[in-house]
Amino acid sequence: MSDVEQLTSGITDMQSAWDTFRQFVTPDGVRLEEAWAAWAEQQKQRLASPGARTDFVELCQAGCVPEILASILALIRFAPQVRELWEGTLGRADKRQKLRQSLEKAATALEHYYAECMPLENPNAKDEANMKRNWPLSLISEIRSHNDMWIFFGRLAAKLEVNSFPELAKYLLVGYVERATGRYRDRNVSALLGEILGPVDHNEVAQRMWRNRNYKRLDQGLSMFPELLLELSLVVSRRA
Repeated sequence: MSDVEQLTSGITDMQSAWDTFRQFVTPDGVRLEEAWAAWAEQQKQRLASPGARTDFVELCQAGCVPEILASILALIRFAPQVRELWEGTLGRADKRQKLRQSLEKAATALEHYYAECMPLENPNAKDEANMKRNWPLSLISEIRSHNDMWIFFGRLAAKLEVNSFPELAKYLLVGYVERATGRYRDRNVSALLGEILGPVDHNEVAQRMWRNRNYKRLDQGLSMFPELLLELSLVVSRRA
């Protein structure tokens, strides 16, 4: 399948999903399409400075869709609240490695101890006696499952090369704006990021420096997400 055919197929699938979405209504009887548009306007008005609201409008005039842009800004607002969970899951590799080693030692020690004290049978046995007798094996299995989860998230972090959730959210804004307008528009983007994430004096030069340091790295593993947002923009903008 050619690139054009893949793009057409993707947009067709997105259009079908959007057409289905438009049929839903809120408990108050408002179509979700209209509710999303109203919410996007509220998000724009939530920007404290007139300058930031102007930048929002300018980006929409250049090709961004208000609903998509507002949704990304809402994600950026929420990003600091996710930071603790993100860092706990995808945090420092050295801490993850130490934790995995400690958990593996604990699981191995439990295996050796209970192998000498009592025979371990099937941890999935349903009767109460077997469940009580085999709970050590279930505990060992849970520890190893937890370790596997850390390994998965560690590999995911390394694959995507993402350091934090706020960094991911910033990338989505930059990537979407570039694809929707054909330019990075650092001045507009920096004004929005400065108001939402800070610092308040975050300007075009600082944004360009951040982009030059980080954008190529992030785009290698995450490009599909702004591309999906662009596809959604194309179908949302067709309000027929």
